Amino acid sequence: MIIILSLTVVFLVSIAMWRKFRTEAYDCAWFMAPLIVGLILAFVLIGCVASRMETVGKIQRFNSTQLSLSSARENNDISVIELAAIQRDVVECNQWLAESQYWAANPLTSWFVPASVMGLKPIR
Repeated sequence: MIIILSLTVVFLVSIAMWRKFRTEAYDCAWFMAPLIVGLILAFVLIGCVASRMETVGKIQRFNSTQLSLSSARENNDISVIELAAIQRDVVECNQWLAESQYWAANPLTSWFVPASVMGLKPIR
């Protein structure tokens, strides 16, 4: 995260330098490279924030599916269709959890996924 913040500072400095030195005497290519890198990093940061926000929503869905399953186990008069729908949700949530934990364990992509994903256990 420190690398992203420092590269964002490079982006902002490159904009300031480009605005100050944009005359015919200076070649703008020297200032466009950091500017392009900064734009790419801005898109990466936006993607990181969006991914983390989506993961928080998926964690809430995971917890609600877990509660639905526990209440269905206590309720004996549940229909077969409702039980099938809950089982489908459990399978989807467990698949999401396995994928998220895989990406959270990878040091290169772990900052896209909140650390709270690693504390979740699959629904049984």
